[in-house]
Amino acid sequence: MALLFGGAVGAAALRSPLGRKWSFPWAATENAVRDGLPLTALILARLGAAPGQRIADVGAGAGYFTFKLARVVGPHGHVLATDARADACVRLLYERARRDATNVSVRFTLQRRLMLPREQFDRVMMVDVFAFRQGLTRRNRALLRQAAAALRPGGLLLVAADTLHTTDHVPPYGGRISHDDARPEEIVALARAHFELASLDASPASPACQPERGRSPGYVLALRRRGARAA
Repeated sequence: MALLFGGAVGAAALRSPLGRKWSFPWAATENAVRDGLPLTALILARLGAAPGQRIADVGAGAGYFTFKLARVVGPHGHVLATDARADACVRLLYERARRDATNVSVRFTLQRRLMLPREQFDRVMMVDVFAFRQGLTRRNRALLRQAAAALRPGGLLLVAADTLHTTDHVPPYGGRISHDDARPEEIVALARAHFELASLDASPASPACQPERGRSPGYVLALRRRGARAA
C-alpha cells in the first residue's frame, strides 16, 4: 500500500481517474456524514442484521456496510463482500487485513452474475449497485433468481439506491451512466416468482442526495424469499 499511496507515486495515483473515484466521500469505508443520514438508518433497519447471521454484501465497494455488518453478526456470523471491480476487491482485502476482520471474506465476481453459493445467506444486500436496469427484463429476472438461490428460505434481499439514475447523469468522479435504472415497482413485479414484498420505502431526502439532472429520488426495497424458514 505504501507503494500505491506514498510520495510522488501516491500523489500521481490520486490524480488518476481511479484515485479520484476512491477519494470521493461516497466511496469511503468510513464516512461520518453518511453515518448520520436517514437513508443509512433506514437501510440498516430494513436489513435487520443480527448476531450469527450470514450476509452477502453485493457490490460492496470500499466496504462501507461490510465492516459495520461484520461487527453486528459477530464471531459466529459472516459477511461475504463481493465486487465486479478488481480495484474494489483490493481495497476490501486491505481493509479486512487492517481491521483484522476474520469474519469477512472477499470475492471478485462478474458484473451480471452474483456468483453466490446456494442457500447460504440470511441476507443479501445490494446498495447503490444499480444492477437492475430499466427494460432489461431477462437480466433483471436472472439477478433476482440468483439472489433467491443464495438465500435460505425466509431470507431477505435488500435493494437500495440513494437516487435513480438516467443516461443524462454524470457521476462526480467521472465516467457516464450507460443505462436508466429500473424502478422498484418493476423489480417487485419481476420478483414475484421467488419473493414476497417485505417493505418498500422512498429514499429519505438529505443534503447529500439531492435530485439533479439525470437523477430522481431512490428507494429501499426489501424482498423476502418464499418458503418456510428453517426451525
